[in-house]
Amino acid sequence: MDEATQEQIPAVLNPEDILSRLQAMRHSCGPSEDALIGFLLDNPEVSSHATIRSLSHAAFVSPATIIRTCKRAGYQGFKDFKRAMLLACAARNAQLTEMQEGILPQDSVNVIVQKVTARTIRAVEDTARLVSLSSLMTCSQLILTRARIGIFGIGESQLVAQDLKAKLLRINLTCNAEADWHNQLLIAKNMTETDLAIAISYSGMTPETANCAHEAHRRGASVIAITSEPVSSRLAKESDVTLQTVRTEPEVRSGALTSRMSQLQVVDMLYTVCINTDRDRLTKIIIANSIKKQSDAASAVS
Repeated sequence: MDEATQEQIPAVLNPEDILSRLQAMRHSCGPSEDALIGFLLDNPEVSSHATIRSLSHAAFVSPATIIRTCKRAGYQGFKDFKRAMLLACAARNAQLTEMQEGILPQDSVNVIVQKVTARTIRAVEDTARLVSLSSLMTCSQLILTRARIGIFGIGESQLVAQDLKAKLLRINLTCNAEADWHNQLLIAKNMTETDLAIAISYSGMTPETANCAHEAHRRGASVIAITSEPVSSRLAKESDVTLQTVRTEPEVRSGALTSRMSQLQVVDMLYTVCINTDRDRLTKIIIANSIKKQSDAASAVS
């Protein structure tokens, strides 16, 4: 592929199709149309194969609302609208497939940006579909009720462990995320049945992380695993609850780009569910723990 051809690849974030047109319509439509458009944007594949009756039931709107929305979008009727949705989904899927291919030596900066963006978007969307809502609730209860929390991870997963630690410290939870593996193992060996271990590993097979989970489990601590292999991996077998991330990296990975994004997304979901579980109390703690910036302090003095 030459440079000129590469530069013609359209931006994933700005597709000129029915989906972007529907998004623009939301600024000037009524409640029922907004509900329909929201469903169409969240479920484009389903919508492209639905009948008016099934779409009406799924989106909780009337058939008249569907016909009205189709015409406002510039189509003669539902049949033309559905055909456009089908073509848009096919085009978007083909584009994403192309963008998710590996970076090629001849790729321009523009194409690299688009490929990385496409892989990140797909990882975020897939993570939202994969994660178990009931598991999120269970994990949030464990986090909020255990005496101490040990967070374990090696390499790129250690960066995610540090992010989770910073979040939990903001709500006054006793937690640790040691960078040194030997210290991680010591923390795991000192855990009791009142503690919680959170082990993070993309493959679920990282021996250091799995060993920490094993030692914590042996001593009665609850174990949460954040991994792309929630069933067959060694880490999953050592855990009480698993939160699944996407498996998008090749066997030989270059920088763990999308896997880290998926892990951070799960951490954000988990932290937000924790906050919402005890919103008033935890919000007060977050406010009390806010660190004033130097400019704020200077303003207060003056």
